[in-house]
Amino acid sequence: MTDTPVRLGYEAFEVIKVPGSTVQYASRHPAWRPGADLPPGVEEQPTKTKTKKSTTTGVFGGVVYAQAPLAAARAIELEERQTQAPRKGYMGIHSIQGVFTVAGHSDRPFVHEVTAMHTGKSFATRLVQTRQPKTPSVIDPETGTFNPSDATKELNGVCFTCLTTFKRSMPSPDDIQEKQSPQARFANILAKKRPQEWQRPYIVHIDSVQEQVVRSGQKPGPGTFPVLEMYRVDLSDYNKDKAVPERRELLLYRPYEPIPQNDPNGHIVCHAFEADRNGLTMLGCHLGYGNRWGRAASLSYAFYVHVNAEEAVMSGDGWWIQEASWPRVAAGRCTMVSKIWSPEGKHVASGYQDGMVVPEDPSKL
Repeated sequence: MTDTPVRLGYEAFEVIKVPGSTVQYASRHPAWRPGADLPPGVEEQPTKTKTKKSTTTGVFGGVVYAQAPLAAARAIELEERQTQAPRKGYMGIHSIQGVFTVAGHSDRPFVHEVTAMHTGKSFATRLVQTRQPKTPSVIDPETGTFNPSDATKELNGVCFTCLTTFKRSMPSPDDIQEKQSPQARFANILAKKRPQEWQRPYIVHIDSVQEQVVRSGQKPGPGTFPVLEMYRVDLSDYNKDKAVPERRELLLYRPYEPIPQNDPNGHIVCHAFEADRNGLTMLGCHLGYGNRWGRAASLSYAFYVHVNAEEAVMSGDGWWIQEASWPRVAAGRCTMVSKIWSPEGKHVASGYQDGMVVPEDPSKL
């Protein structure tokens, strides 16, 4: 294995049973760290405020948000195989309700402990509590993975908690959604370019960071961002005369490598992962904090799947759309709403995130 950073596909979310445990699952690969894709000397959160926080190993929270419910799904799937009882319909992820408490680190695995809260014939709930070892790991230079035994080391406190609910697929007596999808509402803008001709999302969507990236001469690219190809539609003209709650951001995405079609839960966590990228920092720039950055951090994030899990599978080459908006900002926090639309214009899922977004504090400079 060379020193060249590797861009992972769906294996970025792979979890395996922890040796000697029946309820714990561990990540195999280091989580994506935005700072790894930035030019040398450019900080992810360029705050001038005095802080002890280090971003050297800090990871994107969307990784643990995808892995934890996937661990719960693997536990459910194992239980169903073991019972071998006849089942009608796939037991798919229905909702993820997560709380971020401590920043994760890329130099050690996430260890997800799954607890059964309720199991019914068509609905189930699992609690997942995620921790990391107190000491860093040595990554295998050949495979780029952690040693499975690392997950058995002494663990720190909980860094992420989520409730994941599962609902078995069933026929839909009705199928109703808002009248126009973003493909229709923004048709004139989307028609200006092919999806791949729009700009890639910024590694970190903060004006002052992006200015440093441009000055460095670094060419735009996906970097090591895993799993998905993503492009950001330019809505600057649409947004310029609108109040922040009326503004929109559109992100186009699809897997950059195929994801198994027989794993709908795997596809669902990819949608949840995508919807977490850059949302709070995009809002910060809409608020004018882009060159006087303080801090942004997710506090809680809920993701709901509105359809049967099989309808969330990303098949073919079609582009999915995340439509993001921020209807409320107050008390140093914001509410972010993300709607996930299929290439055919079906509203498949929604994300609701509450997070902290604040400008720099002059009193602490």
